[in-house]
Amino acid sequence: MDDKKNAAKLGKDIKEFIAHGSKESFEKIYNHYFDKIYRFVFLKIYDRHIAEDISSEVFFTAYRSMGKTNLNYYSFNAWIYKIAANKTIDYLRKNKKFIEESLSDEQSEININLTENEEKIFSESSFYLKKEFGFNNENLYKALNMLPDSQKNVVLLKFVEDLDYRYIAAILDKKEPAVRALVFRAMINIKNIYQKLTDGDKIKDE
Repeated sequence: MDDKKNAAKLGKDIKEFIAHGSKESFEKIYNHYFDKIYRFVFLKIYDRHIAEDISSEVFFTAYRSMGKTNLNYYSFNAWIYKIAANKTIDYLRKNKKFIEESLSDEQSEININLTENEEKIFSESSFYLKKEFGFNNENLYKALNMLPDSQKNVVLLKFVEDLDYRYIAAILDKKEPAVRALVFRAMINIKNIYQKLTDGDKIKDE
């Protein structure tokens, strides 16, 4: 099923649940989104059981709250990821694993005009990340985990969940230029970290 047909079908299920509380419609929504939400949470928590619990909480919250909304397929995308992001942050804070970041990321709400060469590097890196994010590449996995939390968020949402800047901005309560800045900085950081890790492995092998 192509994206437009899929969006239209899910959009009907979302409206049907909001209007009538159809359990069958919610089951379809759950089946479509659960693996995506679980993956997003797991890549921040690194604990399968906790990720499952948080993901279940996300959909319990969605089930209770959707009837009070006027969501469509596109707004639901941002809404469900935002719930997941907030519940993950709550868990990390309560378990003292959440680290406050420097102000540099919050001060990045500037419009980035990439040069033609930078756009090429960006697109090549994007393809590489999408290809490698099966996480068979241990160094790439480590590099992701070493990013500041806000940069990790945008990498996961952009390259793992394949969301566009508009959705990511809505999920993270940021302006689109700030999201673009974060993504670009994250791409630079992850490439640099990955290179250092890879070079380190080569030295050990020798």
